[in-house]
Amino acid sequence: MRNYKVLFLIFGIILFVGCSQDALNQLNENSLSKDQVKAQMEINNAFEGFDELLPQLMPDKTGSTNKNIHDCAIFGYSEENISITYDQCEVKGNLLDGTLIFSGYNGDMAGDKGVLTITFSSFAFNGYLLEGTKDITFDSSIENELVYNISTDVTMTHPNNAKTIHTGTKELTWHLGNFNGEGPDFSCTGTWDIVLKDTTFNFEIKSPLSGKIGCPYITSGVLSLEMNGLTAKLDFGDGACDQKGMVIFPNGKSEEYSW
Repeated sequence: MRNYKVLFLIFGIILFVGCSQDALNQLNENSLSKDQVKAQMEINNAFEGFDELLPQLMPDKTGSTNKNIHDCAIFGYSEENISITYDQCEVKGNLLDGTLIFSGYNGDMAGDKGVLTITFSSFAFNGYLLEGTKDITFDSSIENELVYNISTDVTMTHPNNAKTIHTGTKELTWHLGNFNGEGPDFSCTGTWDIVLKDTTFNFEIKSPLSGKIGCPYITSGVLSLEMNGLTAKLDFGDGACDQKGMVIFPNGKSEEYSW
């Protein structure tokens, strides 16, 4: 779900959508083609890595953050919110520019649970301008787990000025006990939509998408894709850190997928 080349995808998506139904349904009358699966994943990937950065970007209730992450950022404080302004800052290989505003930081006395809203103000993530909000509920009360429920309502402006609208919910879990050991370091479930012009791309995680710190790819899980009534599933494998997966078509056939 990460490390895709995104800049070419807008025109590719429009071409796919404009094709005849016969051309779209070579494998099965309800099936996305392999190329459409790749294009749909590419349009999703432009924004995907942001949620994985959230634990490192979020201040705690005292306003404290990871100093190494925010060396080039400017902080602002008020009774209502905390703002963090980045000036072309590189964080974990991602370029951040603009302001994040954290508000409504309500939680329990222990600080194990809470709710907050992130508002994007002239904020760009890897060159993509974001407008809108993310509502986040977090829970660290379970031993060796950190759970984030994330609701997204964001409009993204691409470098070529095309716009996509991203809405949906995800649950992102960090499995702290697995760090430097067996099992996934993080897993994700959820459903979300991306709208480009008059086309809506639907995503639903059927089996948790999982990965390891240090691997730039999703290593396991199954994601269901849908566009204009056409469907397919993408199986990311059994845990290997590679760029391979399987596209599973509605008729049960499958084909190897790589990026």
